[in-house]
Amino acid sequence: MLRPHTQLGRHDQAGFTLIEVLLALVLTSVAITAIAAGMLTLMRSSTQTSAQQRLQGALTSYTESLKALPYYSQQLAPLPANPCVAGQPADVPAFQAAAAGWADRWVPPDYVTTAEVTNIEFWTPSAPGSASMGTFTTTCPAGGDLGAIRLTGRVVLSDGGTSTGQVVIRDPRP
Repeated sequence: MLRPHTQLGRHDQAGFTLIEVLLALVLTSVAITAIAAGMLTLMRSSTQTSAQQRLQGALTSYTESLKALPYYSQQLAPLPANPCVAGQPADVPAFQAAAAGWADRWVPPDYVTTAEVTNIEFWTPSAPGSASMGTFTTTCPAGGDLGAIRLTGRVVLSDGGTSTGQVVIRDPRP
């Protein structure tokens, strides 16, 4: 069948033009790039969160083990019966050496390179009538060890992460 003359110049082919295909390709690659960037950000964030959780877990475990130890002024053989000498700071290296000798001491996980007590502070009550109850100080109060110490612990992981925490240990004697 012959077509009329008026339809000969018309292009009624179905399909996409080259410009439409290129535009779709560009839009698809932009979307894929955005999704990939989001996935990388999510992976980085997940890795950082995991490292922070490991560090916090190691620090919590270490400070809890310090709380479980017997009150040191009565129990550590290398230290004097009362390691608190009025006006003097506690001997942190002696505490570390004695703590290392406890049979039930904390055993760090393999990713912990250092776990140590870095500071020992003694409870010092405020003067009668004062607005505060007292504070912890690095020097032993004039009356000697009053039954509460604050230990500052530090944990260092093999990946370089470091965290410190404090725990208060009370003498169970009345």
